[in-house]
Amino acid sequence: MSPRSLFDHKETHAASHHFLLAQASKQSEERNASLLKRAAGGDLTILTKAQGANDSALYRSVLHNLLEWAAMSEANLRSLASFVVKNSDLRGSTELAEAYLKLWQQYPDRQSTAQMLHLAALSDDAKMFEQAVEATNNFILEGYLNGISPEELSALIESEYWVLSSAARSTGAGFVLKQKLRTVRERLAASRKTESPNVES
Repeated sequence: MSPRSLFDHKETHAASHHFLLAQASKQSEERNASLLKRAAGGDLTILTKAQGANDSALYRSVLHNLLEWAAMSEANLRSLASFVVKNSDLRGSTELAEAYLKLWQQYPDRQSTAQMLHLAALSDDAKMFEQAVEATNNFILEGYLNGISPEELSALIESEYWVLSSAARSTGAGFVLKQKLRTVRERLAASRKTESPNVES
């Protein structure tokens, strides 16, 4: 019987290591496939699990599948939007913000406005947030948005701006957004003065 060499031990250890890596990779793929399938069926809790996996690609894929499910009905979209908004650890996407913006335009009120602006901020897309801000500004100035004052809307927009990621705020689009917010604040302030009755001394 020939003596075992140090290299035999190293080769055995390397083979075992590669086997364990392959096994872990297979288990991860099976887990991801299961999560995506459940998301396609409308299991909202899967989004939380995807967030916990600390895998940005998986999170985006799960959210995409949930959006396809949400596209089937207004009730589904409202459920998805509410779930994301109520879970502070979750982020949204441009696609989710756009879908909810279209729904909001049909039924604009105080609660849906706050939710729509929050989803736009969670998209981490400065252009998307600008679009949402412009829409709410136009609706309130044209009298289509009741239950919220120009002053309240201005404060809400300001607070949601800081929900955007710092990376989104520091882009070129983020700079344009700052300029837009300044204009919106001025327009809302002007509208408050117009609505205030003149008091004659």
